[in-house]
Amino acid sequence: MDKELLQRFDNMEKKIELILQLLQHNQKTDIRVIEHIDFIENIYGNVKKPLDFVCNNINNFIECEKDIKDK
Repeated sequence: MDKELLQRFDNMEKKIELILQLLQHNQKTDIRVIEHIDFIENIYGNVKKPLDFVCNNINNFIECEKDIKDK
């Protein structure tokens, strides 16, 4: 009986160790994802205003051409 309990205990320890390893790996992956999101948000913050300026000018140009064609 004691031998069986020790075997079960050893199996449980191995499973717990595996679970801990998986959790640690997932935590590292989560940190990398968060760093990537921060990087993308930083890039978007730098590009947003110039991109909005270009898009607004293009839209204004298209609207002006439509108005000229309509008249």
